[in-house]
Order: sequence, then structure tokens, then C-alpha cells
Amino acid sequence: MKSLLYRDRAGATDFMSRGPIVAFLLGLSLSTLVFSTLAWGQASSTINGSVTDPSGSSIPNAKITITEVETSLARTTVSNSDGLYVISSLRPTNYTLSVEAQGFRTFTQTGITLLANDFVTIDMKMALGGLWNCR
Repeated sequence: MKSLLYRDRAGATDFMSRGPIVAFLLGLSLSTLVFSTLAWGQASSTINGSVTDPSGSSIPNAKITITEVETSLARTTVSNSDGLYVISSLRPTNYTLSVEAQGFRTFTQTGITLLANDFVTIDMKMALGGLWNCR
């Protein structure tokens, strides 16, 4: 079996002697690398922010739901102990964001449009509401 590399009398290796084969393999390798890099780096966006009460205090454990307008696909997360949230890996499209927390009215924001690789901050100040037990 002959090697793909050709050695001349001085022992030097010549890739060009197998030009068509080497060019094909090199092209195949480069195109595989380029297309796999493009596929890996699919554009996605992130929404983050804070959830606070009217005085500016954080609201932990608020339920945040982001919904794609076109597909009604919803994703939910919960704010952390500092009232902060992050929702990542969102595809570029239109969204509605809603937040629910006990003792507060539901907050809804429509018309959110994410483009490729957006990083959007939406801070939400919740209004008091819900059921109150007064005696």
C-alpha cells in the first residue's frame, strides 16, 4: 500500500503530488469544522432582571413565566432570595413576560421582541394586591 505522501530522492515530503486527494480531504475537514462551529453557536438570547415590591424591597420566590407569542411555548423560573432571575437560551422571537407572587397583583409585559444574542434586563415592580384578610 502506497503512502498518501510522496518522498523525493532527498527524502522531502511533497503533499502536492497527491493534489486532488489532499485538496479534497483538506476541504472536507475545513468545511466540517466551519459548519459544526456555526451549528454550535446558534443565536440565543437572555432576559434577566429583578422583582421588587413598591418600596423597592426584593421579592424572593416570585414565579416568572416567559411565553413565546407565536407558539405559546412557556418557560418558568423563580426569583432567588435577592429577587433576581435569569432566563437564558431563548430563541429570537416575540414574548410575553408575567410574574406572580403571593400578596401582589400579577405583572404582565407584552411586546418583548428578542433578536439574536440579545441580553435584555426587565425589572419588575409589583403592585400590592391579591387577597387580604383584614379583621
